Amino acid sequence: MALASYSDLIAAIDTWSERAYEEAQKQEFIALFEADANLLLGSAFERKTSATIATDATGAGTLPSGCVRIESLTRSVTGSLPLKQIDWASLIQRNPYTDADEPSAFALKGTAIKLDTPTEDNFDAVYWSRLTGLSDSNTVNWLLTEAPNVYLFGCRAAQLAFEEDEVRAATYAAKAQGILEAIVAESNVAEYGSAEITFPYPLP
Repeated sequence: MALASYSDLIAAIDTWSERAYEEAQKQEFIALFEADANLLLGSAFERKTSATIATDATGAGTLPSGCVRIESLTRSVTGSLPLKQIDWASLIQRNPYTDADEPSAFALKGTAIKLDTPTEDNFDAVYWSRLTGLSDSNTVNWLLTEAPNVYLFGCRAAQLAFEEDEVRAATYAAKAQGILEAIVAESNVAEYGSAEITFPYPLP
């Protein structure tokens, strides 16, 4: 049986189990696995995406929905360089109300983003996004396409935990975790394996 879509996975959970479940219960198994996957996928480049963040006159904005980590933030002006990320205390120490020509840093607090200089403009963000969960309205995502086995094993782990079969649940959870770790390793090689090291200043 192919595992190419949400409906395939829903059917496979029953096929691999000794009993049938209501779809709502199977959706819970999927959600539990996806919660684990979001914690373990780390820097896999497949989870990186982009969006425009608009800041107001105080230099404040809101992170995109599902944002886990900002990879880079650059003003939407030709020639702008990426801003540096600093912690919130350091941002305050920089005096965010100073008269500077160009913001050079930003900090995060909850879902808020703040620039070190009051700047009302658009900023191009590259960020890590949470996995877009499978559902009857979102039948495919990149993880199911790349590794359908990890979804099946992750859902089996949740299903067996529900049945209080802890030993078998741990076996399937370990299989799913191993696949997620392999995806991250493969992704890092794909993204950085032949990348050149560059420096932001001239070398002697």
